[in-house]
Amino acid sequence: GVTVATITDELRQRYELAESTTKGVVIVEVTDNSSASSESLRPGDVIVEVGQEEVSSPAEVNAKVNAAKQEDKKSVLLLIDRQGDLRFVALRFPDAN
Repeated sequence: GVTVATITDELRQRYELAESTTKGVVIVEVTDNSSASSESLRPGDVIVEVGQEEVSSPAEVNAKVNAAKQEDKKSVLLLIDRQGDLRFVALRFPDAN
């Protein structure tokens, strides 16, 4: 439900990310009617952790989400930084049925 990217100077400027926001990956797109949109995630939010482990690239986010799915987990816990406001979000996986 989300598209993420490595934090670049261009994205830092577009989403007004603080210079201190150097860890994590930025959300650049959120699919309508996805679990991410229902959790109020939005472009410009920075994913700092997935499953309580720091992430620094889109590949790490994908790997940790896929690992959680393979372990038959119902959701994955994300630590989100929105303009310096940190919060945890449990992102539910769509039912595989």
